[in-house]
Amino acid sequence: MTHSGGIAAAIPILAYHLITDRLDLGFARVNRKQFAEQMHWLADQGFETVRIKDLLQLPPEATKSRKLIALTFDDTYTCIEDAAEMMQQHGFVGTCFVISEFIGRDNAWDYRFGVRKWRHAGESVLQQLLQSGWEIGSHSAVHSYLPALCEQALKRELANSKRTLQQLFQIEIASISYPFGRTNKKICEIARAVGFSVGVSLGMAPTAATQCGIMALPRIGVYSFEPLSMFGRKIHSFLQRPGWVLLYQQLISFFSNGTIIWKKLGSYGREKN
Repeated sequence: MTHSGGIAAAIPILAYHLITDRLDLGFARVNRKQFAEQMHWLADQGFETVRIKDLLQLPPEATKSRKLIALTFDDTYTCIEDAAEMMQQHGFVGTCFVISEFIGRDNAWDYRFGVRKWRHAGESVLQQLLQSGWEIGSHSAVHSYLPALCEQALKRELANSKRTLQQLFQIEIASISYPFGRTNKKICEIARAVGFSVGVSLGMAPTAATQCGIMALPRIGVYSFEPLSMFGRKIHSFLQRPGWVLLYQQLISFFSNGTIIWKKLGSYGREKN
């Protein structure tokens, strides 16, 4: 049974990046203790995980009879193995969004690469996740800032990523997480046209995300500076009155603009050449 976009939008979707004790300049990281405590909290609260592609088949009564939550991981660094091990203790699975041209490579796409080198998970790790029930989705081909690309470049970036991942893992890639969480109606239409069925965003204005529907479901970011009480409050508030949670996320995501500006300048330079 195919759901309406409203049912999927009513389910909290968490957005993780780094799960590690290693320090990082940014705050899109939680340490291993924080992550373990968050997984224990979710289990104690009676949540069960759902993959992003599963949102396409949820019956209307699902959100009434079950406490569902989706755990997503952008960039898919090697530390995903530790996260998966802690999640497995509670029977949880997730969706990892992979940058198709950086599988097993360092994050050279990041503007702070010189002082923040992280390795993306390799093919064998991703295969193990699939065998454990995880979903692999696309995080584009090279982590471009999509709103800065022309239509032809957009199609190439999204279609190439989908095709590469499907050929590599011999599965259908249904979901996409837009780099930096940013998308718009045109990007969502192109994503659907090249074969994606569902997409997730992060920190977009609620009205903008609503225009894209199932192709830009909003997420709740998880960060190092937030205590467990804040983690729980955001989830409960999203289920009851999501407005303030999404506005808060919009503010937090503003701080990624340094990377976005760098990407826009890079894209402009490539197009000029």
